[in-house]
Amino acid sequence: MRVAIVSNHFAPYVGGIETQNRLIAEALVRRGHHVTVLTRRYDPALPWREVRNGVRVERLRPSGERIVNKWLMNAGAFRRLL
Repeated sequence: MRVAIVSNHFAPYVGGIETQNRLIAEALVRRGHHVTVLTRRYDPALPWREVRNGVRVERLRPSGERIVNKWLMNAGAFRRLL
């Protein structure tokens, strides 16, 4: 099964929701599923794409911590899901 998780932040960011999303994603990968996390590139130093513990992470535009970026990321996530 192919699974997408959409989250405003993801590892290496540490928080409650981020930790839960990481644990769920890694558990699904261990069960043989293909998991992609679509998240915001909140830190410009982070790579646009990477694989962390078998989980594919795609960081979408716009970069940075501005509050409007949180909402603009949803448009990119929607396009990527299609």
